[in-house]
Formats: sequence, C-alpha cells, structure tokens
Amino acid sequence: MSEISQQLARLGVNPDLAPRPVSTLSNVILHLVTFSWRPDVTNDDVVAVIEGLGSLPAQIPELLSYRFGPDLGLREGNADFAVAAVLESPDTLPAYLDHPEHQRIATEFIAPLVATRQAVQIELPADISF
Repeated sequence: MSEISQQLARLGVNPDLAPRPVSTLSNVILHLVTFSWRPDVTNDDVVAVIEGLGSLPAQIPELLSYRFGPDLGLREGNADFAVAAVLESPDTLPAYLDHPEHQRIATEFIAPLVATRQAVQIELPADISF
C-alpha cells in the first residue's frame, strides 16, 4: 500500500462514489483532467487535494460519478494525478467547473502544485454504468 493510500485510509477518505447506472440519460460526458505536480509537492499536499476533492460530490448534484487519485506508477511518463467527472450533459459542465467550492479547491489547493494540466471532455454512451 502506498504512503498516500495509507494516509487516506487513516483519514477515512474514499475518493470513489458508488456506481450509478445512467441508462436513461443521453449526452453523458466525461470531463477528465490530469496534473503533473511541481517537484516540491509532498504527499501531504496531495492528501489535502484529495480531501478537498472528496467534499465536492455531496455539493454538486450534477456529478453522476467522481473519481480521482494519484497515478499508480505503472507506466513511465504518466501524469501524477487525475480527476474524472461524469456529468449528465455538456450543459452541466459549467455547474461543476464554476461551483464556488470547486473554484476554491482548484485555486487554493491544486493550482499552487501544478506544473502542467491537461483536460478533455468526451461523450459517453447513454447506456454506460460506472
């Protein structure tokens, strides 16, 4: 178990939501963001990001699924951290991105750590379960 996983377990933080079927929806989208951290980022910094992100699903009802966490280190050259937000439609993306708590966490906890950031939105099949 990685040091971050151990810290998360001690904190009782679980970055995953229970799976929710979305077969009745159309135009479901995945908003995926990857971060590479600056060299001076510590495990405590990453735990603070995880704690902040973990508070968002309860506050943003447009999130159908929300997963995030550090890279597993299985491949060389990967980003350090990813966030995957599944939303009902492209129209609900601003409700997530512009939400005051999301903005606060992004500004206070994530932005100071980031060396590079990439984001993409893709459409998911309406009958997907996650």
